[in-house]
Amino acid sequence: ACQGDALAKDLRVIGVDQRGVLYSDPLPDGARLTEGDLVDDAEALREALGIEHWAVLGHSFGARLALRYAAGHPDTVAKVIFDCPPWDHAHGMPYMFEAALPMLTELGQTEAIREARSIIADPPPLDYDTWLRRTAILDALGGRRNELYLERNDLIALVKKLVVERK
Repeated sequence: ACQGDALAKDLRVIGVDQRGVLYSDPLPDGARLTEGDLVDDAEALREALGIEHWAVLGHSFGARLALRYAAGHPDTVAKVIFDCPPWDHAHGMPYMFEAALPMLTELGQTEAIREARSIIADPPPLDYDTWLRRTAILDALGGRRNELYLERNDLIALVKKLVVERK
């Protein structure tokens, strides 16, 4: 949100919640989305708003969608901004979940712990299903989620220890 707020001072910013995420309506039980569906949603939005060319900003997993959108619709994209893109998702996710395990344990989040351990043991490719799994694990942290991203010496030490152990 901070990027959008800063950009909105000088530009028209359209914030988009992907289907089934944040403020959008939940998906029906059993509904499946592909990255292509989400890219198509962005194009349908552009068309509905009557925008000829636009700059696209993708944050985190949205950066992957922004790249796919720009590649599939180059005639409509003036610029692309990638904010914290998880290009090496399979490598980074296990480290994040290793750091999250103590908090998940404290919170008694047994299903999230099982999912996190599954991803740590066999990191899946980054796709929409993986992103949903990741989101569910992080959501299980509740108000403690930001502790993964803010500077904490105990987490920094844990990540350093894990890097040494994996070598």
